[in-house]
Amino acid sequence: MQTFIYVLKLIPRLYEDNSWTENDNKIIDEHFNRIKEDIIANKIIHVGRTLDTKENGFGLVVFYAEDINEAHAYAHSDPAVLKGIMEVSCQAYKVVHT
Repeated sequence: MQTFIYVLKLIPRLYEDNSWTENDNKIIDEHFNRIKEDIIANKIIHVGRTLDTKENGFGLVVFYAEDINEAHAYAHSDPAVLKGIMEVSCQAYKVVHT
């Protein structure tokens, strides 16, 4: 297994807390449920986000995959990405210290 990272950015509509709909919150619940399941399955190494929730903010997921194709498929299957409330980028990653 190789290590990869995907970085998530909210779409601009969601920069303001009062812009979130009930549906947006349901999507985020799905997003976090997948993360929790994959942490338990030892697929995910680390998850975090910046405190900035505006345009400079981002979240990240460090995870294992067989190759870059599997990594891209995994990143793009995040419910928040699939349902259009986050944009994603994915690349190989090297863990230096844990």
